[in-house]
Amino acid sequence: MSYTKNRRLKTAAALLLALIMLFSCASAALAATQKPAPVIYLSGRSNLYKDPHGPNERRIDYSSEETLKNVVKKAIPYAANAMMFGDWDTYSNRTYSLLMKAFDGFPLNKNGEVDNNTGVLFGYDRTHFEKNPANQTLSSYIFSYDCRLSPLEVADQLHKYTEDLKKMTKATKVSFVGRCLGANVLMAYLYKYQEEKNFSGVDSVVLYDSSLNGVDALDAAMSGTITFENDALASFLDNYDPSTNSESLAAMLALALQLLQGTYGIKMTSKVATNFYEHTRDTLFHKFLKSTYATTPGFWSMVNDHYDEAKAYIFNEKGDSVTYAKLIKKIDNFRKYVQLRAPKIIKNMRAAGVNVACVCKYGFQSYPLCEDSFRLSDNTTSLYKQSFGATCSKINSTLSTSYINGRKNLNYGSYISPDKQLDASTGLLRNNTWYIKNLAHADFPACVEPLLLAICREHINVFKYAKWPQFMMLTGSGSGKQIVPMTASNCDPNGQITTNGDIPEGEAGNPGLLQILKVFQRLVNLLNTLLNKFLQ
Repeated sequence: MSYTKNRRLKTAAALLLALIMLFSCASAALAATQKPAPVIYLSGRSNLYKDPHGPNERRIDYSSEETLKNVVKKAIPYAANAMMFGDWDTYSNRTYSLLMKAFDGFPLNKNGEVDNNTGVLFGYDRTHFEKNPANQTLSSYIFSYDCRLSPLEVADQLHKYTEDLKKMTKATKVSFVGRCLGANVLMAYLYKYQEEKNFSGVDSVVLYDSSLNGVDALDAAMSGTITFENDALASFLDNYDPSTNSESLAAMLALALQLLQGTYGIKMTSKVATNFYEHTRDTLFHKFLKSTYATTPGFWSMVNDHYDEAKAYIFNEKGDSVTYAKLIKKIDNFRKYVQLRAPKIIKNMRAAGVNVACVCKYGFQSYPLCEDSFRLSDNTTSLYKQSFGATCSKINSTLSTSYINGRKNLNYGSYISPDKQLDASTGLLRNNTWYIKNLAHADFPACVEPLLLAICREHINVFKYAKWPQFMMLTGSGSGKQIVPMTASNCDPNGQITTNGDIPEGEAGNPGLLQILKVFQRLVNLLNTLLNKFLQ
């Protein structure tokens, strides 16, 4: 080879190397300046309105504590009459009328569709999407939806919202945080619009306090399998705290149980409650559910363990399979294509390179309306279901020593929580699932938001930051709430329910609720006295 030819080859090689280095530097610079994917937040549910955006706009307060409290007040005389004289039909009919008046505007039609000019207040324009994703919070891109509709139908709306957001922000991928029922909608969207595309438009997915695998109390109610046990009822009353559980169901349940406990004693409470339910299960309960929640595919999407029993219980009349055919098809499609396939969809996302994580809440007993209500939960959704399979103890106990030692022998000891109540290694996403103790279902403190955004933006796992380890505790109260690493010293290693810090003055209870309780208690005591005299 001549000297000139050899020199030309060296020059060409040097030029090629320079081009490679230039391209690498340009790519690195582009990556450094590229904005993170915008994060869409799907909340559990949005407020419903009659005549939304119209002149007669009015909020539908179907589940507010005040609404349900008024129903209870008006139903008490009929309940007392039923208990004394066995007139359960009058009680059921009158109470049904009261409930339907309170739920006016909430039910859908028999096809699971809106036909009464009700819905959510939601709209967006160009300015809504022109916020800088680098400085966004979860409130920057909130997707609001009608919680009554099928998640597969809402997925169409989410798809349009997502595509509009990508167009306006020039983003190629989007991240999602789905909370409670929002996780069901999100998974329906991923199945319907992203799975066939190998999730090419998705950067991160966070399932936060997910109800995708079912809500125990709703499951029991919709299937007609409500169960009352003395120990579960007593535990719920002992630990009920309105400052950490703002759900209206919890307030009404506590009120009813306190009334029964004060009149009959805790040992008789479950028997009285069971007797009451047995007399109204196939009348009041069935009729009310069939007229309200059972018309909504959205709430059906949170029924899982007793799904088939629920369909048999609700649609039990001749001709129902025809009358409710379209509704049944909607709820069956969600269950078949989304709920039962959720673990597979998650695995497919991970295989496609999508960052997938779960953030779970626990430290509370499930509502004492279902089987095994001592399971760990956020008081609404069990920890086992939120985490897709983490092994959990009961609420007031821990995993056994033999179990813990066995996991340690298999090198899974680091996945055992400091309170010894759960084993994260058996969850579907063991390195990408966070657990926060003392955080109730209805509580969404601002201190959790930085964690959710970091998961989306940085693709962190539970080992990345010492401040956000796999197991954490919620401490403080009000605006001072914060999440801190769980240690053996700041949690109860015996599994007892821990507190959420000092309750500030004015948050220790509900004076109005207590006053009504006292009035009801006097009324029930009087009726009980009259009943005893009547039976003598």
